[in-house]
Amino acid sequence: MGGAAPPEQDVSRGIDGMANVLSHELEEAISDPDLNAWFDSSGQENGDKCNFNFGATSTCNANGLCTTAGTSAGAKYNQTFGSSNWMLQQNWRNSGGGACAQHL
Repeated sequence: MGGAAPPEQDVSRGIDGMANVLSHELEEAISDPDLNAWFDSSGQENGDKCNFNFGATSTCNANGLCTTAGTSAGAKYNQTFGSSNWMLQQNWRNSGGGACAQHL
């Protein structure tokens, strides 16, 4: 395979990306189920305001829950569910002056 990434690593990145998009869209659907609720002056919903903002992250290491490929690549994550690490964007919190925050 030459310099290609291990298949496990490629799959993990794809799943992280899919989970991130799903999280973004679910957050918007929950906060705006009728498509007539909150958005800012630019037309952005809460997920859009924090798109690709991941906040504090951790790096996979041999003592963590990461796959071997993730550990080798120094993969980053910001959420742990059960025995899996994920990289999910933050979402807009309108209270307290507004900011991107990690909350599920």
